[in-house]
Amino acid sequence: MDWTVDSIITRIKLLVGDSNLDDTDLLNRINDHYQNHLPIEFRPKSLDDIYHETLVADGVGVMVDPNKYLTLLNPAYIDDGGTGNLYEGVISYDPTLFWRKYPEPTALGTHTTNKPIEFLYYGYTLYPRPVPDADYEFECKAIKKPDAFTLGTEHPIEELWGGILSCDVAIEIKGERGDEENLEYLLTTLRPYYSNMIAEKEIMQLEGIRGTPRF
Repeated sequence: MDWTVDSIITRIKLLVGDSNLDDTDLLNRINDHYQNHLPIEFRPKSLDDIYHETLVADGVGVMVDPNKYLTLLNPAYIDDGGTGNLYEGVISYDPTLFWRKYPEPTALGTHTTNKPIEFLYYGYTLYPRPVPDADYEFECKAIKKPDAFTLGTEHPIEELWGGILSCDVAIEIKGERGDEENLEYLLTTLRPYYSNMIAEKEIMQLEGIRGTPRF
């Protein structure tokens, strides 16, 4: 199927059983799932990127552009004070555990500084700890945020995402309405069907780039 925004909207209305659903509301819902959820779930290669930042000795977190990146991924690599020697760091995502391990000082300017080895990524902010004792160059893999749809003729970056998007928005609307008709079918049959198609395509692509066995 040729999945465009218009065809996704048409499919949602069919799955929900309501042809009067507002197109603008549906577009907003589609964009939410398209930009914020599917890239994390399916990790398409087209959204892989490298995030780079200079860490300075100020104890303040570094803002990560939420319009460009969805998340940062382990492992992290740090240039040891500009020497060109790289060492590996760990990105954490649980602020409770992180701040328990690296409690904030009670007075400003009393951070213990050293080579940063662990990094909290939370709320689109990157916190290095220990606080850097010099400037360090930080790099890690990242998942980019796809651009929002604005036109009905646009396609998802992954064509098969159209089916998933139609299911997810329909499931969301039915859940809000308390409408259980066909909900189990969407959750247990149709969405897994599209999800499996995406997984099979990924496997075929991986098989296609593998080298010929030497035997």
